[in-house]
Amino acid sequence: VKMLIDAFMQIEDSALRLSLYGTGPMAQSLHNYEKLDPRIHYYGLRPNTEIVEAELKAFLLVNPRPTHEEFTKYSFPSKNMEYMVSGTPLLTAKLDGIPSEYYSYVFSFESSLETDLSNMLRRILDMPLDELEDFGNKAKMFAIDNKNNVKQARKIIEFISNLR
Repeated sequence: VKMLIDAFMQIEDSALRLSLYGTGPMAQSLHNYEKLDPRIHYYGLRPNTEIVEAELKAFLLVNPRPTHEEFTKYSFPSKNMEYMVSGTPLLTAKLDGIPSEYYSYVFSFESSLETDLSNMLRRILDMPLDELEDFGNKAKMFAIDNKNNVKQARKIIEFISNLR
């Protein structure tokens, strides 16, 4: 989260807003960032309905997982699937645990450097709105059509059947 905040603060655009939800080790210090940069807003824990509504209204959703940690080799953040289903474009860290097929439907960055994240944010901000909306809708359809509970359950059943 700190890397996202630092990357966001490098972009000079008074119209931008960074909305942060949830809790964690940085929760207390997020209020300090709100004072440093009035474009940053920390909402803390909120009802899921409110969060989903915010996801649908957002320009871009970001999941800045650390890329250098060992656990990322086996990590597929469920938050990414939630974000994709919203239809709002997603920018996520490129993790070994995310299958390559997803990268046609999400924006990604590879390093843990805030400048790389900031540069990617700038690139996305420069894209035409209709192109971004189309990108987000393609991600939504990919997730709904190919990664729904029925298809995933079928894969598990086939996997277990092949073990016999």
